[in-house]
This record gives sequence, C-alpha cells and structure tokens, in this order.
Amino acid sequence: KPPYEKLQCDVAGYILGGQLVLDIKDDQERTLRPGDGFYVPKGVEHRGFAVGEETVRLITVFSPARY
Repeated sequence: KPPYEKLQCDVAGYILGGQLVLDIKDDQERTLRPGDGFYVPKGVEHRGFAVGEETVRLITVFSPARY
C-alpha cells in the first residue's frame, strides 16, 4: 500500500473503469467502482490504490488547482 498523503487542496474524483480502494486514515476503506465518486477535504490524510486486474481510469479535480 502507498503511504498516506495530506494535500493542501480539496480533491474529488469519478471512477471510469477498474476498482480503486480509497483509504481515509482513521476511517473505513472503501472500494470504488465505475460510476462511484469521492471527495477528500483539504488536509485529510488519505491514499488510493488499484485492486483487481483492470487498470483504474478516473477523473480527478483539485481545488484550488495544483500545477
């Protein structure tokens, strides 16, 4: 599993394909599938990683934008 991250922006996403485990520290892991969305507020420790055989495809949005 990858290390937890704490971003200085909000992040939201939408799963297009595959399965992604979203693990928010001190909360329950969730397995997200196509059609599922997620939101992680700024400063919350979290990590995500693919499970299964299919490549994960997703759209993510960072606010404010990170370049």
